Amino acid sequence: MELFPRFPRNIQESTSSSSSELQPFINLDDRRSLQVQDEISDLKQQQQLYDCEKEQIRLRDEIRVLLELMDNSGMRLKQLEDDTRMKLMTCLQEKENKERESAALEDTAKSIKEELERFETVEGHQKEQMARLSSQLESLQSENTSMSINLQRSNLEVKALNKEIKNLQMQLLEESDYLLPIEKRNMRPASESKHSTSASAELRNILDKMYVKSFFSYEFVWRVIFLVHLGLVS
Repeated sequence: MELFPRFPRNIQESTSSSSSELQPFINLDDRRSLQVQDEISDLKQQQQLYDCEKEQIRLRDEIRVLLELMDNSGMRLKQLEDDTRMKLMTCLQEKENKERESAALEDTAKSIKEELERFETVEGHQKEQMARLSSQLESLQSENTSMSINLQRSNLEVKALNKEIKNLQMQLLEESDYLLPIEKRNMRPASESKHSTSASAELRNILDKMYVKSFFSYEFVWRVIFLVHLGLVS
């Protein structure tokens, strides 16, 4: 596109002819010189027009490049803005998720702490109960030991008493007539009956001692039942 319109050549020639008409007495060299000057000025003008067109093209190219750069910059700016907005939304979402997770963890920690406190309380009660039970067990073991000692002592006494009872039984079997018929039993001398009565009384005293000292002895109970069966205890 031309910025400046070119003047027609006939206009220039008419101008030069008019100048020649005004100066009829100019010689040919001067006329040639004027023509050359006109051509030079024409060439200069054409060169200026060409330079202007060239500059215009260059400026147009630069403007196009700048517009493209602006478009690209705008697109990059929009893309950057979209990316920034997306990152911001992602960060906000992650923050909300972390806050929810933190709240859930706090609730869980609170529940665990309460459970731990209850467990410690129960454990304290259990330790107290274990201490009491341990003390009771120690006392029971001590009582068991003393009862075992007493039982051993009672067993020794029962054995001694059993031996004495056997001796008395042998005595009674030899001296009494409990196993004889009633007629013969009534015919016994008074001295023998008296002696038998004293032996029975002694046996009864021994049995009373055994009952007091060895109440829990199965052997003693069995022997008492045996003696009752024989009719020695009335």
